[in-house]
Parts: sequence; C-alpha cells; structure tokens
Amino acid sequence: MKALEEFLVLLPDLRPDVKEHTMSADGEFGFTRWVLHATGADGAFELGGMERARLRQGLVFESYLFFDTAQLQRSVGRASESDAITK
Repeated sequence: MKALEEFLVLLPDLRPDVKEHTMSADGEFGFTRWVLHATGADGAFELGGMERARLRQGLVFESYLFFDTAQLQRSVGRASESDAITK
C-alpha cells in the first residue's frame, strides 16, 4: 500500500484507462490491458501495461503487473523515488 501512496504522490493527476479486460474460461484468471496517463518531469506521458489476476471465491489473491519500469522511471524523472514503485 505504501508503494501505491508514493506512486500517487509522484503522479497526482494519474488517470488509468482500461483498454481490454477478459476472464479465463474457468474463471480463475482475469486479464486487463491498460494505459496510464499522467504528467511527469518532462510533461504528459502514457504508460501501457497489463495485469494478470488470479481469483479464489470471487476475490483476487494473486496479481501480477507488467509494464516497462525503465519508461516509468524516465517519465517520472525521479529514478531514485520511482525505484520504490517497481520493487
């Protein structure tokens, strides 16, 4: 939760845009493709990524996020602060 709070401090105008979402046939996995819009050190930027979530009894119990961490660090312009986000 702390990493998310730090992320929102760095990018207070963060706006997620869900492009696609689907579930596996057995309902165990959900997949989401998204684009984040925000303003970094050099102005507005977009960062694309995806999430794979695993569900049990209707609740997320495992989640993996995939995105270009180097692009995020460049866009934010504060590599040392954004390192906490990618750990």
